[in-house]
Amino acid sequence: MLSRCLLWLLVFGLGLNQAYGQQLLSQRNDFYFFDNQGQNDALYEQQIKFGGETEELDFWRDQRSYESELYAKRPAAYKIYLSAKGKAYSAHQLRCNAACEHGDYYYLQASFYLQFGTDADKLGQGFENSSAEFRLLALGSNLPN
Repeated sequence: MLSRCLLWLLVFGLGLNQAYGQQLLSQRNDFYFFDNQGQNDALYEQQIKFGGETEELDFWRDQRSYESELYAKRPAAYKIYLSAKGKAYSAHQLRCNAACEHGDYYYLQASFYLQFGTDADKLGQGFENSSAEFRLLALGSNLPN
């Protein structure tokens, strides 16, 4: 009887360790995915040329919608994504000049992303105080309907 209990505990314990390991692997993969996605999106946003203000506005509205949905569904992924974008925007800011030809809405977005810049320690600090709701309100007042 005792050996059955020990065997059960061993099998159950290994199952928990495997599940925990899979969870850690999943979290690590999520981190790399959203970090990479944030960097790629930032690079795209820094290089894109719009045909006019309406096209630029539509693009940033779509981006805002994606980020709002990400924040609502996966807040941790949202933080990783914004941190990566902040780092990329910070690096771009050092070499950006008039030749970049960014529009007004780019600079509005850049000011938000730069809040998450290169200091990884800021990632969790004060995040709730500068939440997506604040950002949406700020952008909502600056982006025409």
